[in-house]
Amino acid sequence: MFIERVHSPGLAHISYFVGGHDKAAVIDPRRDVEVYVELARQHGLRITHIFETHRNEDYVIGSRELAEITPAKIYHGDQLPFEYGVAVSEGDGFDLDGLRLGVLETPGHTHESICVTLADLSSSEEPVGVFTGDVLFVGDVGRTDFIEGGAELLARIAEIPGLEALATLVAALQAARAQIQVQSPAPILRIRIPEAERFEQHSG
Repeated sequence: MFIERVHSPGLAHISYFVGGHDKAAVIDPRRDVEVYVELARQHGLRITHIFETHRNEDYVIGSRELAEITPAKIYHGDQLPFEYGVAVSEGDGFDLDGLRLGVLETPGHTHESICVTLADLSSSEEPVGVFTGDVLFVGDVGRTDFIEGGAELLARIAEIPGLEALATLVAALQAARAQIQVQSPAPILRIRIPEAERFEQHSG
């Protein structure tokens, strides 16, 4: 198993290439998809799965472009009527050469937001990582003012079994936000708290 982090210069966007023995998945691909095709070629892999964690308003996602030139299917949350791809819901899982990618429904940033868990079945069925899209960052959470009740929906991530580290982080971030008087109606808040630092070390 290997994971390649692909950063898009000039955009607040990061995508991920997850490779197994023969197959690979791409999470939130950018429109310039040649980078994923080249990664697959270098490692002798076939891209078979494409995941969109949420709809994006600030850049054009490259899922359909990548699906046109690979055998991959596109997967996204089922709370928005997409005109392409396959809708997924809580508990869906996809096997990828001894890896398992699982779906968590995590609305709050958008209605259809999902997180994608990653388990290495050669050692355990328990996830060893999670791709959170724009739901959760180290030291911050995604904006929740796009949809009504977004903050309350996002807080439910703390109730997901097996994600105690995320639960601790979300609770700390929610408490920190409550203590800060925000003047802007759509704030971008960056804070450093011990829980976030511990999570960063744990997930690294």
